[in-house]
Amino acid sequence: MIRFRLGNNGSIISTVRKTSSGKVPRWLGLFFIMMGLIAVTISYNNYKDSKELQQHGVQTEAVVTDVRRSESHSRKGHRSVTYYPTVQYTDQAGNTHTVESNSGVSSRTRYQKGRSVQVLYMPNKPDCMEIVGLADPTSNFIAIAVGGVFVVVGGWIALFMRRNKEEVAPEADNTDI
Repeated sequence: MIRFRLGNNGSIISTVRKTSSGKVPRWLGLFFIMMGLIAVTISYNNYKDSKELQQHGVQTEAVVTDVRRSESHSRKGHRSVTYYPTVQYTDQAGNTHTVESNSGVSSRTRYQKGRSVQVLYMPNKPDCMEIVGLADPTSNFIAIAVGGVFVVVGGWIALFMRRNKEEVAPEADNTDI
């Protein structure tokens, strides 16, 4: 966009404003940063909880009481099914707890109703448990890495791909009209 204005000495001064076509809006960078930070935070907390269970958890036997099926579809029509087992176990104090696992599997036969499994639970938070061998710490590291990439890309977008309009003022034309 070109704007014309009258200069102090009566000359015409043109100002060229570049349009934002081809530029990425700053809010998109901030959105990427926010999503990346959320992914990193959640994944790190999951990793920390899992590590704490590994170090301080109590292992006991549990029985699978239910298996919840979760189905999702991709845009290309591919179907993905994940099964989340619910287990029942008794803690050291003799209290019974029934908890659904946060981790799922793609094979229903791995965890069938009535099957015995080993679980780790926190004595001070008995509902905080994980099935031994089900949680994969690698997925937390992958999610942290992807979240980190989102933060870096978002920062790059927010800092270097600004949508702000830049003004370029050519030398004033001193010819009188």
